[in-house]
Amino acid sequence: MSNRNSTFRIDTATGFMLVDSVTRIKPGDLVAFQWEGNPMLGKWYPKHLMTEDGEAIEGEALEEVIVLGKIVCEILTLERNEGPV
Repeated sequence: MSNRNSTFRIDTATGFMLVDSVTRIKPGDLVAFQWEGNPMLGKWYPKHLMTEDGEAIEGEALEEVIVLGKIVCEILTLERNEGPV
């Protein structure tokens, strides 16, 4: 179970995600990470990281990745205020 102090929220265009910074990451887990100063999401594998758009970060580039933690929950917002009243 996640410790409340190790879990933080990342807002997305469709809602938000909860990230646990201490949960052990296994191959295939969805993770939040930073690469070249940009926050990103992707699937973790031992020798590469697969980004949401299908790009693989591997080799020397993988050394520049900072893994923030495992995505433990995703909340999608269903309410939209785009239409006329």
